[in-house]
Amino acid sequence: VPAQMVYLTDGPSRQYAVDNTSLVFRHQALKDTVDIWESAVLVQGLKELGPTRIDEKVCARMREWLPATMRKKVLRDAKGSTAWVYEALKKICDGDRDV
Repeated sequence: VPAQMVYLTDGPSRQYAVDNTSLVFRHQALKDTVDIWESAVLVQGLKELGPTRIDEKVCARMREWLPATMRKKVLRDAKGSTAWVYEALKKICDGDRDV
């Protein structure tokens, strides 16, 4: 399966060809970057899916992946994220509780 490495940057999006490898730099707003790995994976995953594709099935799958002990920290780390991303994270972290 072909794969490409995508690096997030606060600079402009660019793509370079180096030999047979594609190097992709994708612009990412600083407010959407977070300090810990779990938070970053969730934020980037949600942004790739987009707000219209986030349903309970997606939230349940992400909830399974994220340890319960990390949920408060993820919410705290992503507090400054885009509003729809933060709302989705609240649904993921709060489980069955109404958000």
